[in-house]
Amino acid sequence: MFKGKCFWLVLLFSSAGMFVLAGCANGEEAPEMATISTEPSPTPQAATEAITPGVARITFTLQDFEEIEKSEIFLIGADGSGPSKLVEGEHSQLRCQSPDGSRIVYSSDEEVPNELFLYVAKADGSDATKVTEQPAELVWCLSEDSLIRVGRNGIAQTLILHDLGSGQETTLLTDVVNWSASPDGRRIAFVSGMDLTYDGSSLPAGNESLEVVDPDTGERRPLAGPQSGISYFDFEWSPDGERIAYLVGPEEFRYSVSINDSSDFDIYVRALSSDEATLVHRVEGASAANQPKFKWSPSGDWLLVVVESPQGPCTEEEQHEDLCKQEFELILVNVESGEARQVVVSTEALYFPEWAPNEDSFAYATGEAVYLASADGEVRELATATEGDCPFCLSAFGWSPDGRYIGLVRETSYSASLQPIIAVLDTTTGEVRTIFERQGDLIFIWPQWWR
Repeated sequence: MFKGKCFWLVLLFSSAGMFVLAGCANGEEAPEMATISTEPSPTPQAATEAITPGVARITFTLQDFEEIEKSEIFLIGADGSGPSKLVEGEHSQLRCQSPDGSRIVYSSDEEVPNELFLYVAKADGSDATKVTEQPAELVWCLSEDSLIRVGRNGIAQTLILHDLGSGQETTLLTDVVNWSASPDGRRIAFVSGMDLTYDGSSLPAGNESLEVVDPDTGERRPLAGPQSGISYFDFEWSPDGERIAYLVGPEEFRYSVSINDSSDFDIYVRALSSDEATLVHRVEGASAANQPKFKWSPSGDWLLVVVESPQGPCTEEEQHEDLCKQEFELILVNVESGEARQVVVSTEALYFPEWAPNEDSFAYATGEAVYLASADGEVRELATATEGDCPFCLSAFGWSPDGRYIGLVRETSYSASLQPIIAVLDTTTGEVRTIFERQGDLIFIWPQWWR
């Protein structure tokens, strides 16, 4: 994915931050679908003026390479009201929003053309203050008072803590690749000891460990490893930040893997108050190229696990044409007992298996229908696809904070026949409504729910 003018190459996106390589709820009739003119933008409105009061909001960066290259940040309501421009400038990129929703951090060249500086502002875009003129590939809002700015050298990252009050910066970690901040921002989990110079000529060094660092004190604490032949592929914090679930598998697949490779993977849970981890689930025969993914339930009682398994050999040509035979499985795991229950298995892709924000229920979709399921086993069909039309078969950017909508997106377009869109799935009715679309070549959209 490309972001630009100046230009941005986006490598990862979430509600808290993104990697950017920088170079220079009511059933009423939906309002008319929003569009954005290609004419020069008028003076921005206040961030919420054009949005229906009380409706869930989505922020997105619109990247337009067609006429005049520009990148602008907008807000839009889940009912289609808006959009409203959030910050000044035609070359701006939202980087993150503080966990409490009170502040935003964004990049802009408004001050010096073609020079991207980092700014912090109130959530409505007002009272902007320059944070730094130093480049940052990833910006992660730890709290309303601090952020993590990440520098990059190849795949190795350096994590720098920036105090928004004093401007003081402290280097927390160097030479890390995998890391994740706890929900409250009080801890950062990371994998240390990765062989960043591995060239495939021998077995990996086997020095990986899973550790936690306290951003305030810099104190590091080991959680697991090192163990010969083992890699820590993924990890997720529990909602209360007191436990961490992590995926363990063969280290060889960290550095060299093909679409036909499969392996067993183990999911462990470690409470920070404990000295030992518990094996809660073993996944057998999963794709080594697309390792199992998992999410905590809001209560912290369950893990929702997505497993992709290769079904027979796949050639490079089949892989290029997306014709490799795969099996997709959705599994619900009880963290306390380790009991696992298969929710669905399909030879088609599974779309947006995501927990609702405030209860132990989740949504998922196949190419045939979209479902809402509870942890106790109840499943309800929300909507069905018709032949040749699957409006919910899109990427998703999660549930709205009020738990009513699931955001859907076709993020990028290289062809006017496949225009980018933002849509919402209303989980109370099963209706999928397009709230924004833009026709044309080289149009890009990156949405997230606004807190």
